[in-house]
Amino acid sequence: MPENITIHDITILHDLLQVNLVHLLFQLDAAFHIPHLTFDELTSHEKNVFKPFIGNNSLIINNFNPIKLELISHELKFGNKFCLQDLMAFELAAENKSVLLTHVKLVQQEAQARGITVQSISWLIYELYLRDSINKIYACQCLNQLRQINKGISEINWPS
Repeated sequence: MPENITIHDITILHDLLQVNLVHLLFQLDAAFHIPHLTFDELTSHEKNVFKPFIGNNSLIINNFNPIKLELISHELKFGNKFCLQDLMAFELAAENKSVLLTHVKLVQQEAQARGITVQSISWLIYELYLRDSINKIYACQCLNQLRQINKGISEINWPS
């Protein structure tokens, strides 16, 4: 399990809420980083679910200082195909040497081109399974439920 994981967008957080895995996620030996703009997209109720995990190196809401934010924003001015949220996630993942969690294929490709390791919610569910936090049946149920919402959820190659 990597030491640091960066959450790209609110979709990942919504997926975790949808399949009731939030509490298990933070039992993993990893610090989850998220840009403050992404966290700000959550409703008050959703934020309350995540609040117990903030501040104990489980969930880290990263604020960018004005200089760094200006540098990231500068990249947007040159016809970049990515939004501020994408660029912040790239920066955060690179800065923390973390795995980037995202469903977005274009973001996955760009992150890999930047030398960032990329994974999806399927990988996270598999990691929970490997650590006996969930069983295979529940992992499959989670994936099936998420596939009804997001057709891009990848399969897991289960060991024999």
